[in-house]
Amino acid sequence: MRATSPAQYAAFELGAVPPVEQLRDGVWSIPNPMPGQSNGLTSTLCYLIEGGDGALHLIDPGLGHDAGYDAVADGIARTGHAVSELASIVVTHLHTDHLGLAARLRAESGASLVLHRREQWAIDHADELGTPLDAQLLDEWGVPAERRAELLAVPSTAGHPVAPIRADVLVDGGGELPIAGRRLRVVDTPGHTPGSMSLVDDESELVFTGDALLPTIHPGIGLGGTVSNPVGDYLRSLRTLEEHDDYEACPGHEFRFTEVASRCRTTGEHQLRRSREVAAAVVDSPEATVWQLASRLHWTAGFAQLRDFYLRSALAQTQMHLDFVRSPAAAEFLTPASAAPVDA
Repeated sequence: MRATSPAQYAAFELGAVPPVEQLRDGVWSIPNPMPGQSNGLTSTLCYLIEGGDGALHLIDPGLGHDAGYDAVADGIARTGHAVSELASIVVTHLHTDHLGLAARLRAESGASLVLHRREQWAIDHADELGTPLDAQLLDEWGVPAERRAELLAVPSTAGHPVAPIRADVLVDGGGELPIAGRRLRVVDTPGHTPGSMSLVDDESELVFTGDALLPTIHPGIGLGGTVSNPVGDYLRSLRTLEEHDDYEACPGHEFRFTEVASRCRTTGEHQLRRSREVAAAVVDSPEATVWQLASRLHWTAGFAQLRDFYLRSALAQTQMHLDFVRSPAAAEFLTPASAAPVDA
């Protein structure tokens, strides 16, 4: 993985918001600040594209706060354009740090909002797709009595809230965005969320990855409800993105980069390492609960130090990987020795 924007990389190292940059003719990167993030992210990277007819199209507008609006509007002005010229707002996935500003920009410009069809479905069914944390689930996970109140107190919206919204245009993998004079292909890259998509500009050799692939962070998975197993979905998405190794990756955060295939393999290995850990623990203790399995896995902070949302996330991740290694899909990615017995 090699950074391709010295200015974005310098801002990343300083923990600062990067500047507006022009990537290609008619293509710019515009940051929307993310203040106070515990994960170290400083901004969402939005991408402004000018069509052959002069109309503007914005990918992932970012958070909907006033400072974010001002930053995006100012960024568009720096390119010699205005918010009123927006013809479409394209969002790669349902998280508010990508979708939050869309409604305000749509109202001001009359632009069409574009989402993947499966992501709109996930937004509409957010209450059904989430995993309700209740006493029954805590029983199933084997959570000790003294830790239950702590987990039950975690708000259901913690982590990655879903922004309720209705798109004007729904797209599917294999289709193209309606941008005059350009061909931006829609590529299915689920796993981070159920309908996450990436966008490929073959002529400019750019791939807009949203949060499906980032240069330093390993994106979380299943963060928008689960339809199928997010682990298997995500690993297949990385294989799809590997095909664009010669392209410049334009991610939703941090900085642009090349050597996409290498980054995909590193990111996939991060997920498979957790799956192998779970598989090995299941072989040693077939009857172990999710809590017991999670306590045997490697966590950066150490399992004993995990609290509140982070503990809940660790248990949910363990369940996802357990479901994966017990599924037929594991055979695609894990050697027989590292896969747990498949559930009947």
